Amino acid sequence: MSRTEGGCASAMSVRVAPPHRAGTVAAIIASCVLLVGAAPNGTTGVGEPVAVSAPDLSVAEFSAATGPSDPSLMVASAIDNDAPGPETHCAVYVSRSGGSKWSEVPAWPTGPNFGPVYDPWVDVGVDGRLHASCIYLTRFGPRVGYVQSEDQGRTWTEPSLVTPLPGSFHRQSADKSALEVASDGTIYACFTQVISPQQLQRTLAVSRSEDQGNTWITQDTGISGFCNGLAATADGVVTVAFLGNGLQYGTVTSTDDGDTWSPPVMLGEMWAGSLELPSIVRDGGGRTIVGEVAGPGSPRLEISVEDNAGELIRQYALARPPSSTCDTGRFIQPAVTAPPAGSAAFQVACKIDPTEDLPGRQEVWLYTDISPGSATPPVQVTGFDIPPFDGPPTPFVRRFPDGGDYWELTWKAGGWLSMWIDPRTGGGPGVLMAAPVMSG
Repeated sequence: MSRTEGGCASAMSVRVAPPHRAGTVAAIIASCVLLVGAAPNGTTGVGEPVAVSAPDLSVAEFSAATGPSDPSLMVASAIDNDAPGPETHCAVYVSRSGGSKWSEVPAWPTGPNFGPVYDPWVDVGVDGRLHASCIYLTRFGPRVGYVQSEDQGRTWTEPSLVTPLPGSFHRQSADKSALEVASDGTIYACFTQVISPQQLQRTLAVSRSEDQGNTWITQDTGISGFCNGLAATADGVVTVAFLGNGLQYGTVTSTDDGDTWSPPVMLGEMWAGSLELPSIVRDGGGRTIVGEVAGPGSPRLEISVEDNAGELIRQYALARPPSSTCDTGRFIQPAVTAPPAGSAAFQVACKIDPTEDLPGRQEVWLYTDISPGSATPPVQVTGFDIPPFDGPPTPFVRRFPDGGDYWELTWKAGGWLSMWIDPRTGGGPGVLMAAPVMSG
């Protein structure tokens, strides 16, 4: 069988439904099943992809996490498009098999004009508790909602609302939230708050809870920007990755549980070709790792390394994937992950956008070794053609043409769980997929 550029076997390709129409996960998996097996370097294998979300609904932007004490326990959350139109909710999925099987769980209650709608984030505590946050619509305006589960997602607490800063826009208007649970059980949530409608004044706030989300202490970091993840330690060091004004991205750090914040560390400029938010993780060596598609000019896969106090100690670019799709298309959705006692991995997708007449293409690449000068090449996890446009896009597609504002991946025993949105059945949003990438 001959291979197309990027790794999918042309003889195994199948027809999938055009964008904006329902399709089957079986067809999606079959079209790239021959990616399973050893990577070209002979040291890393890509396992069979599985569907995380249901095949009859389109989802976008997602978060994922693995249990630090039990790697078989994983949780993910994505924006789910409920019906034709703009209606969405935050869906939560649980795997108790290390990512090989997933089921949606009823984490969030909903009601008329209320409920969780976007910016889903999840984490797993050392004690096995599952934590989830989402921007929640209330009669007081958008707020960060929080729930948790003590029984691996079977039952969930009633939502609590993270205390906002005083504000006048929609009473308290929150946006672009993220969630992190430190190893001592402290829960941190960051969010961007509009505090003045006249000047559209925004500030980045961080809240913490030391009583399982019942009460929250919220402080202003002094940064005007959008958060996209936190890295926290048991000794009160918290670092937030953010996108600021003028496409600049950076971090801001607190060494006292978020009570006070150091001046921001500006790491560089986001590439202007698409909106790619920086991704952050703390590795097993106590370093904070930030990954981003950086500019200006030709896009770079930029890695920034900070010490425990949030000071930048090294910055470098990874080699581009050996792919014409990556050379001619766009880099989208940078993401980093790391196990509690291991090194970080970096994932990025490459996309050639389809048109009304021509198909596009999407590939997902994973860097299992991001140390400077590493000789380990990236692994192609998946690659497939995207059908041409079929009719006008839905509101959900217009809002998330690249499958959301952010993606994540997570780690598993002996490797990583690569995750991505397959847009072939949704036109941008689509089915949330996952595949194991194993070392050795």
